[in-house]
Amino acid sequence: MAELPDVESLILERDFFQHLVELGQHDTPGPFLEEALDLVMRLADAEKGYIEMGGGGADPRQTPFYAARSVSEAELAVIRSTLSGTIMQEALGSGQTVQTHSAVTDDRFSALESVRWNAIEAVVCAPIMLGQAPIGVIYLQSHQPARRFAPRAKRFAELLGQNVAPIASRLMRSADERSADPTLAWRAKLVASEALVGRSAGLAQALRLAAYAAPLQIQVLITGASGTGKTELARVIAMSGPRATKPYIVVNCANIPENLLESELFGAMPGAHSTAATRVIGKIAAAEGGTLCLDEVSELSPSAQAKLLTFIQNKTYFPLGGVKPMSADVRIIAATNTDLQQAVASGAFREDLFYRLNVMQIDIPPLDERAADIGPVAHKLCERACDGMSLPRIPLSPASVRALELRRWPGNVRELENCLVRAVVYANGELAASVEPTHLFPDEAPSEDPEDFHAAVASFQRKLVQEGLDACDWNVTETATHLGLSRSHLYNLIRSLGLQRPD
Repeated sequence: MAELPDVESLILERDFFQHLVELGQHDTPGPFLEEALDLVMRLADAEKGYIEMGGGGADPRQTPFYAARSVSEAELAVIRSTLSGTIMQEALGSGQTVQTHSAVTDDRFSALESVRWNAIEAVVCAPIMLGQAPIGVIYLQSHQPARRFAPRAKRFAELLGQNVAPIASRLMRSADERSADPTLAWRAKLVASEALVGRSAGLAQALRLAAYAAPLQIQVLITGASGTGKTELARVIAMSGPRATKPYIVVNCANIPENLLESELFGAMPGAHSTAATRVIGKIAAAEGGTLCLDEVSELSPSAQAKLLTFIQNKTYFPLGGVKPMSADVRIIAATNTDLQQAVASGAFREDLFYRLNVMQIDIPPLDERAADIGPVAHKLCERACDGMSLPRIPLSPASVRALELRRWPGNVRELENCLVRAVVYANGELAASVEPTHLFPDEAPSEDPEDFHAAVASFQRKLVQEGLDACDWNVTETATHLGLSRSHLYNLIRSLGLQRPD
């Protein structure tokens, strides 16, 4: 193909960069590299193409990110073996594009068995550069002896090599972050939540099920201990589905007297009870078209359970004192911190209602089972505490995070939040640069009395190390990692503090 005039070449370059920017909108490196390869092959008029990238400083031959076009599995193996030989070494070593009109007759490559066996003719191999460092290659190939690559093939391969790295590196970092944080893929499908912080497998599982349930009109039962974020997850489900613009109402069934709970849910006609001087609009009617979250649903009375079952089955209900059925289009999400199956077994909860509510169950593990979440949650709560009291933000020290991770939190996020609010107050009062373990646990902190200061420090160290060892079942390597110590330092502490593994 004849070379284009300069003006047309400039237009092609402009179009190349415009397309490259558009390709940068991809979320993952794989599709981006595939379409970038398509683009350069089209502009270079190449028959076959291959592109691969590694992280900065990594051997690009080990990268999982690559794309190939018009290449069979057998040919791909040939290309990669060729790349790992002289062609790739020369491109990466020199940082310059390697080009040959015929690899089978080129003294640099003709001795390679794969080149002779596969009759590889024209090749352009350009390094992908990140700054001054080559981190990958672009490989274009032709098998036709009479078909040489035009000069613009080298030009566009080099342009791609110079400009693809920043975009691909950003996408690769995002892929690494998603791999390190299993919650990210599911958060992307749900509305944002500042309360559901963390990256543990347990939280990821809860968010995965929430993402599945959000677009569907099914009942959801959210279980978990108090303070784990059940009503927040219910809100996320409601706000991520087709009812997002409609009302979302939460009723805590444990906070309403039993004699008023039915009126609160289903409403009441005038005179139905002593406080119903006029008609009472129930929460079901108020949530029309939207979602009603019944927190602590196990506290419903037998009568309220029966009415709720009827509503779920028929979408109709009777207000207290009413003789005509009312209808409502409301999705029910229930939450509880009790074992409803046990409540069914004891006769405290209707079995048929349990199965109606439990179409999809989502369990939020307690904080004690989500060690990976304690640090991120603590940082967020610390910021919130500072902002809520209009104080300058004081960061948590690494030692404080480790101390929090070694504690048990039976009260879950609420208990952790109370601890951090107190700590922020103490740290602010001392004008401290960071929140330290002594602010978190002042009752266990060293005394300011110089006579017993060192003894108090040793006591605090002993408790911290002992709790760390117990939490890790006396695995010294794991405990050292948690405490941010070297193994030798931890062994010295164990000896100096007189700690012994229990029988």
